Amino acid sequence: MTGVRVEGHRLSVQQRRVWRVLESGRPCSAQALVAIEGLLDASRLAAALRAVVREHEILRTTYHRVPGVRTAVQVVRDDMGLEWSEVDGAVERIAADERARPFDLEHGPVVRATLFVRTRRLLITLCPMAADRATLRLVVGWTADHYAGRTPGEALRYVQYAERQHELADTHGTAALVTARADAALVWFPLPGGVAGAFESVRSAVGDYARSCGVRVESVLLAVWHVLLHRISGQREVSVGTAFPARKHEELRDCPGPFTLWVGTRSSIGDATGFGAVVAAIDSQLTATEEVEEFIRDADPTGWTAAFEYVPAVPTRGFPVVWDDVDAEPCDVRLTCIGDRLVWHSDRFGSEYLRHLDSQYRTLLAGLLADGSTPVRRVGALDPRTRGELLDGFVQGDVRPVDRTLHELFEEQAARTPDALAVADPGGRLSYRDLDALAGRIALWLTDKGIGPGKRVAVSLGHGSGLLAVLLGVLKAGGAYVPVDPVLPALRRDRLIALGGCDIVLDEDFSFSDVPAGSADARVSVRTDDVAYVLFTTGSTGEPKGVVVPHRAVVNYLLWCAENYASNGEGSVLHSSIGFDLTVTGLFLPLVTGRAVHADPAWRGHTRVIDEYGPTEAAAGCCAHEVTASDRDTGPVPIGRPIANTDIHLLGDDLEPVPIGFPGQVHVGGAGLAYGYLGASARTAESFIPHPFSAVPGARLYRTGDLACRTADGRLRYLGRIDEQVNVRGVRVEPEE
Repeated sequence: MTGVRVEGHRLSVQQRRVWRVLESGRPCSAQALVAIEGLLDASRLAAALRAVVREHEILRTTYHRVPGVRTAVQVVRDDMGLEWSEVDGAVERIAADERARPFDLEHGPVVRATLFVRTRRLLITLCPMAADRATLRLVVGWTADHYAGRTPGEALRYVQYAERQHELADTHGTAALVTARADAALVWFPLPGGVAGAFESVRSAVGDYARSCGVRVESVLLAVWHVLLHRISGQREVSVGTAFPARKHEELRDCPGPFTLWVGTRSSIGDATGFGAVVAAIDSQLTATEEVEEFIRDADPTGWTAAFEYVPAVPTRGFPVVWDDVDAEPCDVRLTCIGDRLVWHSDRFGSEYLRHLDSQYRTLLAGLLADGSTPVRRVGALDPRTRGELLDGFVQGDVRPVDRTLHELFEEQAARTPDALAVADPGGRLSYRDLDALAGRIALWLTDKGIGPGKRVAVSLGHGSGLLAVLLGVLKAGGAYVPVDPVLPALRRDRLIALGGCDIVLDEDFSFSDVPAGSADARVSVRTDDVAYVLFTTGSTGEPKGVVVPHRAVVNYLLWCAENYASNGEGSVLHSSIGFDLTVTGLFLPLVTGRAVHADPAWRGHTRVIDEYGPTEAAAGCCAHEVTASDRDTGPVPIGRPIANTDIHLLGDDLEPVPIGFPGQVHVGGAGLAYGYLGASARTAESFIPHPFSAVPGARLYRTGDLACRTADGRLRYLGRIDEQVNVRGVRVEPEE
């Protein structure tokens, strides 16, 4: 590019910003759909719009890159017209295509028009380097004037405005004000969409509230958006990219071109902050920004998490505007308040979520207007219909009976596939028939030693066929096993065995030669409500918690797994500690589905990736999501939906459901719940609370301490903890202990 000379006018602050957005590859557009009333003369309409282009330089301006720098210059062309077409297609589809189609900035044209002859609609699409929302309205009015034979008045040239900006910068410096970029880090999900709707029912109430507080209407509407974002993100500090028309001077009001400035408005919302305080802070910022708008210099556009634009209801001169929009500012979601309508646009979120967001905004708006002194965190954002859906359709997995014990599931499978491989380890292989027989002999031996329902047996054995036989033997005898990892330090093992109140310990000193030979089996009556195992929460520092899990809970989990996981015939590899509840899946799921357990760590089978969520207190798993290639671009992988006979609620501090997208503590109910903590009734009562939404007597919810949000399609996304607990390689660690 050496020696190339580019001459033209310097870009304005607003044009530089749009230029950088266009350089990033993001589509940008300014678009209006106009209704043509009266007699339609297509040729005269096209001539009227061409006349407007001839009269205003900004509508026939091209943009040329300056070699070696990140900007361009604008060059006014005398020979440039517009692109005109006449069609009978679908307005929505063609409008979307026009928004996505880039402009040739160097050659033009920067004005495109599509006339829908049958429906009498005119779609005008302008390059956002040349237009803002007010420009769209001006172009529509001037076109109507020419179409009616009237001559519009003259307007200021946009290049004069741009040069004035540079003169101010040269005089006062370039850092008078820089746009704020401290965005709230919201946890949301992607997909583009848009939603619009009217809010006439509260429009007058907004005006009344604004007048009573001595603030402008847009301050109230923007403050509600700040509060909603605070509630969604859980963050105290919130920043919203806010559009300023920047046309306060009379001579600028009829000047075509991009004038809109985007500046961050900030709020700091604490537990006791009332709505009135938020409104006052926002109004003060709007006023301060307008006073210095001539001096605003923006930062590089990195995109807003959330944006806001207020468009006063101003009658359109000439043709009625059906809708108009300028999309040139990157953001995750933008709320535009146009007269009596709320319009939601998003590069990232689906329309279904935007509808929930719209409902939350309206519900919150009504509640905040009703009492501006109540702390905003206590004002509800959940409408009654959605609350009902959250309590019914979104939370309950399939309902099915759980009428067998864990060992009965295995025995039924052994009867179906007696000769199939059940377990393989480096020392040998056992069929289902052999494993069942060995477990039966161990059960009979245990019953002779007094083991039965209500008794507990500590099992501290390494991976192998013997481990499975012992666990099944304990269950057949009616006892509950207490898994203790044999690699733990001796003091830790002894502590867990003592806390478990174990009647017998089966560890490395146990020998199968002690078990009498024969084919006899214990015949003990075991109920689904009897305890299957006691699992100490893995590796917690301080005092371990023994979670008491009944057969009903683990069987419910395994039956669901059998339907959803056992799609191949390879079985699973046993790789985790027996003191970790993941082992419940690896040990027993193959044995109730006719597959094999491989205790050889070198074995590899077909892999499916399942993101399963479930605390030990909910029998290993209560929620699951199969990871697919489509999850790559959706942010954190979802933890999915509830499994069978399980309901999961995301609740606030008031034990009420939180709206879609809001963070809430995960509460789990249903057949998979443990009884509680062994020998710790106070801790059990604190964590397992009465179910506030169930009609079943004695139903409970487990308070997990985990935070999650629910997407519009009912999936859960994990957000973290409400306390300081951390998880290291699957091990719970509580620093305060």
